[in-house]
Amino acid sequence: MLDEVNQIFPPNAIILDKLKLLPLLAATTFLRILISNDKGPMHLAAVAGTSIVLISNKRAPTCFFPLTEKLEVVRSQEIDKISVEKVLEATRKILDDEDF
Repeated sequence: MLDEVNQIFPPNAIILDKLKLLPLLAATTFLRILISNDKGPMHLAAVAGTSIVLISNKRAPTCFFPLTEKLEVVRSQEIDKISVEKVLEATRKILDDEDF
């Protein structure tokens, strides 16, 4: 998929596809916001203190959400039905929130 990703994103996009655990954790400290589905990097970002927009299926148990207050969740019955606009709205909420 890396070739496809490189074709979609602009040349200045940084793709971190082969990082081991600790370098990935370190990389998340440089992010203002991580937009992710429920995967390991999201939990690492939460540990690092990075704000997170979580894209989630409504059937996913909330007990697996990252343990952070810097979280906005966008959920739907079908994850592929979540619009870019909803994710953007959640991202802007984090950026506008003074507590973050």
